[in-house]
Amino acid sequence: MKAKVNHEQQLHWHQTFMLLLLLGLVSAVSLVIQSQLAKFRAQPVELGATYSTKYAYWLGLDSHKAFVSMLDDLKIRDFRLPVYWSDIEKSAGDYDWNETKWLLDEAAKRDAKVTIAIGVKVPRYPECFVPDWAIGLSPEKYSAALNRYLESGVRALNDKPALVAWQVENEPMFKYFGDCPMPDPVLLKKEIAAVRGASDKLIMTTSSGEFGSWVSEGLLVDKLGISLYRGAYIGKIGYFAYPAPSWYYSIRRVLAQGAVKDIFISELQVEPWLQDDMQKVPVPQQITSMPISKIKANLEFAHETGFRRIWLWGPEWWLYLKEKHGIDTYWEYGKTLFTK
Repeated sequence: MKAKVNHEQQLHWHQTFMLLLLLGLVSAVSLVIQSQLAKFRAQPVELGATYSTKYAYWLGLDSHKAFVSMLDDLKIRDFRLPVYWSDIEKSAGDYDWNETKWLLDEAAKRDAKVTIAIGVKVPRYPECFVPDWAIGLSPEKYSAALNRYLESGVRALNDKPALVAWQVENEPMFKYFGDCPMPDPVLLKKEIAAVRGASDKLIMTTSSGEFGSWVSEGLLVDKLGISLYRGAYIGKIGYFAYPAPSWYYSIRRVLAQGAVKDIFISELQVEPWLQDDMQKVPVPQQITSMPISKIKANLEFAHETGFRRIWLWGPEWWLYLKEKHGIDTYWEYGKTLFTK
């Protein structure tokens, strides 16, 4: 009977010791994470923006004048510019980089820096922009044509002073958005290798901030951008607010930091995500969906995550409201963000 009691006591003390050890490890890890988060949150935030000539044109804006307005009026000095394969190479082997060169030259005049997003899947719906002539090619011919396109872009643009990095594809492993083929990690590696082999610039790609793996994409590149959306309109569900708190992104950053060299927010929502095309939704409804107060809240949320660099998604909409509807409050607010 005594031996049984001693055994139970030993088991009890062993379990207690293991529990205390586990609690100690959790506390230590928590302290490290909190220390890292405090360090990240204390850093100043650098703001930039994505600018799409295709989206500006679709909104009825002069895409060149709109870009100059963002440079001269908003004073944006860090841009991501997507280029669209279906526009650049309308016929096989015939590349037209003139518009992109013009944008880069205008940016250089103001000492702005630019990341070019290139590939099949790049920012703005429908996300994937394959030329008509390339649809239906065999996988081998398609891959070869895509690599030639990438190498053409590097040859044409790499020496432009404003160009600081190449983004190869946009959320290439995220299959749930856009009119796109299924993700192909082998093809992605070939694309990155093609650009890296021809350019001395930094290489980046992006991942879904809410659902992406981060690490698998980040291991392939020098920089990784992640999206941060606080709400979206999802099919039959309707408007859906993402429940993830700011620390979700903070902890994921800390955990991924050892494997990924540089992680930042490449898409922070500052325009409405609507149930229909922008031009089909009444302006008051657009504004109700994304009031300035929500933009401020999104920026505050992003700052709480601790990311030091943030690219805004949607300043074209601000200019659309100003030029097409005489509503300049968003544009004027934007000036306060980039002139601090």
